[in-house]
Amino acid sequence: MNNKKINMTVLRASALLLILSMAATMLGGCGIIVINGGDDVTTAPNAETTLPETTAPAPETLSPEDTGSETEPPAENTEEPEETVEVKPVTFPSRIEEAENRLDALIDTIDVSGFNMILVTASDTVDVVFSDENDPLYAARSNRNSMLYDKYGVNVRTIYGEAVDTDRIYADLSAATSAGEGVDYYVDLLMLPANRAGGFLAKGLLKDMRTLPFYDTRSGNNAGNVGNMRYFDLGEGTDAPELIYSVFFNRNMVGAEMTDALYSASLEGSLGFETLLIAAQTAEGREADIGCADNDNSIFGRKSADLLGIDFITKDRQGVPKLSVSDENILALDAFAARASVLSYYTPAEGAASSIEAFIAGKTPFYLGTLGDITELYDKPLEWGVLTLPSDKGLGAIADNRPVICLPEISSRLEQTSLWLSGFNAASGEWIRDSFLKTSIENHLRDNNSCLVLHKILMQKTELSFSLIFSEYYSDLAEATYLCAGSGDYAAVYKSKLSAINKKLAKLPS
Repeated sequence: MNNKKINMTVLRASALLLILSMAATMLGGCGIIVINGGDDVTTAPNAETTLPETTAPAPETLSPEDTGSETEPPAENTEEPEETVEVKPVTFPSRIEEAENRLDALIDTIDVSGFNMILVTASDTVDVVFSDENDPLYAARSNRNSMLYDKYGVNVRTIYGEAVDTDRIYADLSAATSAGEGVDYYVDLLMLPANRAGGFLAKGLLKDMRTLPFYDTRSGNNAGNVGNMRYFDLGEGTDAPELIYSVFFNRNMVGAEMTDALYSASLEGSLGFETLLIAAQTAEGREADIGCADNDNSIFGRKSADLLGIDFITKDRQGVPKLSVSDENILALDAFAARASVLSYYTPAEGAASSIEAFIAGKTPFYLGTLGDITELYDKPLEWGVLTLPSDKGLGAIADNRPVICLPEISSRLEQTSLWLSGFNAASGEWIRDSFLKTSIENHLRDNNSCLVLHKILMQKTELSFSLIFSEYYSDLAEATYLCAGSGDYAAVYKSKLSAINKKLAKLPS
């Protein structure tokens, strides 16, 4: 690397101070939203999010000209009117005050105001810090950043852009780490896609997060631990509800009765594969039974282990990871692949419509996508709804590419970095998901049941497995886990790769 200095030529926000002037009060109270017929919206502070009330349209009355015959006046109705029951809207409380209280409780006796922290993000993770103005979470994350700046006054610089992908960050950081002291290249923190982060650790580019003096070791997800160290922070600051997977379905294609059954199963936590299979096989006008996510043409392939509640990695008493799948789970994976093999899939050919485009066009009744796809579907001419992922094990939410925060080996300003990261996690929290729900209800969702299902999804803890973090770096680990899980011959692949994979995992820093 000839030029070892990061040139901040493209900045979405060179300092958090820049966003203080925006309308952060939009979510400051996370007020009540009352939608009557989709026309009137009012807000009130310190209240809660309310689902839109829906009523069935009144049947049309045909005139004599419409029917081509004369009609008699309707007979007088002498029956007593049925008693009507007022249906109260479902409400979801806001949790922003919890985040504010956590942030207020953090240490404030150390002055780090004016500190310019360099947070290097890949182009596909920058939105978690600085969302685009058209993003549903723009106001919420900007408000979070304002809260954090008010606490510590820390300016944040981040580089991103189409040219700054994870490979570029990896190459630059590798060169800087190898060169040692005196290199004109500096990074305080990295924000990386989860499935790319393991390669940075294997290369020796990361420092234990627990060397940060104020880092909360109780928070986050233990998938970031290797041995007695934690190399990946999965705290609330990196939560990305728009990256959580769900199933979208065409309500007209599956019919009213099956629509009710799918919604009920999702809300009860009992949506299994059989119900989805029956709905797919009975859908009208389909060209394929299941519509799948682009670049992942099998709902029951790479994600089948997650949906079955199976993790491929265990850790010994010293925390050293190893590939270890029980005979029972190996049989379960192969048996499920056989069950799923009766399905047909829409697989986008080169130049053909993408999976989501095929779903929008009504070619397939289901589409496996992320919650962020809601903003693409909301104004399309089809009656769609949101379902939980099918699972026989009651799994949590799945977000493959949720970002993680890492501490580079060359980072040295640990006190300032630690305070900012602690504040970043504390100021985030569940209220970010609340704001996503609020915006979706107000602007995007079509029916109350989808609102209820979305709330259920967002109330789940996001699952992120250790094997996902490393599967992109160790290709044979991917082949022995996610890529092969739905192949129907998992047992043979697993046994052929087990020894070699565990030798590599044993060499990880711990």
